[in-house]
Amino acid sequence: DIEVIETARDPKRPHGPRFGSLVHLAMLRVALDASDDAILAAVAAEGRMLGADDSEVAAAARAVSLALKSPLMRRVRGSADIRRECPLLLKLDDGSIVEGIADLAFLEGVNSKTTWNVIDFKTDLAIGSRLEEYRAQISLYARAIAHASKLPSRGILFRI
Repeated sequence: DIEVIETARDPKRPHGPRFGSLVHLAMLRVALDASDDAILAAVAAEGRMLGADDSEVAAAARAVSLALKSPLMRRVRGSADIRRECPLLLKLDDGSIVEGIADLAFLEGVNSKTTWNVIDFKTDLAIGSRLEEYRAQISLYARAIAHASKLPSRGILFRI
């Protein structure tokens, strides 16, 4: 079962692949306790490379700021083991190979109750039609990390 966690989202904000890239890149590159100024600087730099306009940069910076202040990211900051852009490879029972990159994974708990949390960021305007696809994706990522680490894992779809 994949948990879905959402931040507050402005329904009028920009959306689309470039906006999603701005948010993803900032979430992967800024410090997890980054100030709003540091977030804006990072998003602005990425925005220049992607050809984003000022409204996209501002909205992406707000989205990242809200995400980093969320209870989920507070849990991430409390972890002793955090992985960003975590490459994954899993051989399925039928012999096929699944590969991907989890946006974020973090270890939570102590001793025999330690669990990997595998997070994938999503910025889609509406997610309903793709929810099952995303759940399947994150489930495979969580299985790969559980298999590699020999620890339980759970998946989280983080709507930013």
